[in-house]
Amino acid sequence: MLEPVQHLPALPVELWLRCWQNISRRQLRRLSLVCRLFRLLCLPLLIERQSAPIAALAEGYDRRNWVDRTHRLHRVAVRLDRLAGQGDSHVLAVRHWTISAPPTLQPRAVPPPPHTPDNLEMFKLLGIPPADLFEELRERIVSKFFATLGVYQNLRSLHLQRMVVGKNVREILASLVNLEELTLDNCDITPSDGILLPLQRLTLRATGEESGGDHPLRIARPETLTHLNLHAVAQTKSLLDGFAHTSFPRLRHLSFHPMLDVEDLLSLLERCSRLQSLEFPSDWTTAFDPPPIPELGTLQAPWDLAPAFASYPLHTITVLPHQAPIAIEDLSTMLFARCHRQHTQLELDDGTAFDDIPADEISDIEEEDDLWGRKLKRSKKLWSNYMGEEEPLPATPTGTYGDFLRRVALNLVDLPPRLAALEMTLPKFPKERHWSYDAQEEAAVQAMAKRGLREVTLGYNVWKVVRGQVGKVQRG
Repeated sequence: MLEPVQHLPALPVELWLRCWQNISRRQLRRLSLVCRLFRLLCLPLLIERQSAPIAALAEGYDRRNWVDRTHRLHRVAVRLDRLAGQGDSHVLAVRHWTISAPPTLQPRAVPPPPHTPDNLEMFKLLGIPPADLFEELRERIVSKFFATLGVYQNLRSLHLQRMVVGKNVREILASLVNLEELTLDNCDITPSDGILLPLQRLTLRATGEESGGDHPLRIARPETLTHLNLHAVAQTKSLLDGFAHTSFPRLRHLSFHPMLDVEDLLSLLERCSRLQSLEFPSDWTTAFDPPPIPELGTLQAPWDLAPAFASYPLHTITVLPHQAPIAIEDLSTMLFARCHRQHTQLELDDGTAFDDIPADEISDIEEEDDLWGRKLKRSKKLWSNYMGEEEPLPATPTGTYGDFLRRVALNLVDLPPRLAALEMTLPKFPKERHWSYDAQEEAAVQAMAKRGLREVTLGYNVWKVVRGQVGKVQRG
């Protein structure tokens, strides 16, 4: 009889952990089943990142998938209970938390009749009685999360989506002494004069119009921030008012929403003396004279704005495409397939929540679950089927990208003399803004030869100068 293989002594522990640091969570779960020693090593890595994707599970909730999604949400609730009840050994291993909770379920169906009071009634009309069970689990997870959030004392990153950030939540966040990064995505933020958080990274995205109102928002200490991303429409000005005229001595990265006022932007840039990276939105159209930024090295901006930074010590420029007038974000069809079994009731037991999990949940072959990604992939497939066979790409550059790169090669665009890398993001639609690979390579080589660039990126194609020769490299 063969003796069991001793996996751990074969390599040092540090090398095992280095090999596993970039693998998926699903593969980590498989490794944890190999032996007890592997489990001891993998368990902290599995616990390190926690998520409760309630919004993703609620998207498209219908009669075909409600059983599976309710079970998955139940496992999230049980995992949250067990994690908080395991003591410091598990809680202190958590470094990142992401939770997204929509206010109500969003059914995939036609709009409800006028007499229908809410979405729960809509689900009953569609023959899905247990929709209230999903709502109960959502409330259970959200309440348990905020009740136990204060025990995650080693938490570094927190991402809240569609939550109410009031005084109680602020007090809990202030107790997390190791919290460095906070993302508030579509949250209702209540103005408060409480303690400012010593954050390093702050991100606001698409915050609702009701949050903050005309009152200043005070969330983070400006003297500790290194990364600031302002992608909220209504709250950007309120947050800047909360910062008043305070300087940002450590801020190195700044990105913002296109509706930011130019005067507010100039005032903000003048207070960021250490700024190294600046990202403009793709639909920014206002021309202005930027103030001196002595350490600015990375710029992301539309092609017609890049020449305004020709005198800056930039080493990398990313040229953004102009947004199309009509953006095709999603195509979907209403499909009502028959279920193999008719379910009218569902019983949930915390003790057996993780029993009989489908094989693809622990497979090391399947990719990580990404409901949003699968939806986008399906939308692209529908678009491809609708458009039919693609036409051949034009042989010569067309649109703003070819014009801009041709100007670079002819020295008609003012660029920083020390610029080493130029990146141009190519849009997926419309197709006429793409050009063939041969034309891309020719334009890239000409620009590198005439302007002394070390690297040019066009979409997924990258050309670099290696040992005096230009060659295409694989983008990682």
